[in-house]
Amino acid sequence: MINLAKSLNIYEEQFKQCMNEHKYKELIMMRANYYLDAMERLGVPSTFLNGYPITMLIEGSEQAVGAIDLNTFNQKIDK
Repeated sequence: MINLAKSLNIYEEQFKQCMNEHKYKELIMMRANYYLDAMERLGVPSTFLNGYPITMLIEGSEQAVGAIDLNTFNQKIDK
């Protein structure tokens, strides 16, 4: 992990301190659980944009979907 931090030019001592104190553990676990829950409901693979599952108009209502094609993904980004 330290080697990865070094390769990303992260301040090594601050990184070590953060890791030793588990400073962001609760936030990371909360976000991981959110995505795991979403993937369980949506199926794998799931597509997210800015932290939200991508939805599509299906049978008249917006519904979350699993994998989407690149063209649809680009349209969602543009939107």
